Amino acid sequence: MIIKNGFVDLFVKTTSEAAYASSLLKGKGDKIAADQAAVDK
Repeated sequence: MIIKNGFVDLFVKTTSEAAYASSLLKGKGDKIAADQAAVDK
């Protein structure tokens, strides 16, 4: 399967930002807020 580089770059940027946003809530005991932070980003 051929995937365009621009799409891969966007995918990596998006998932990285979502992971960072949810990591800010790690250890706070609120899984729902961490999930929501990833989605809202």
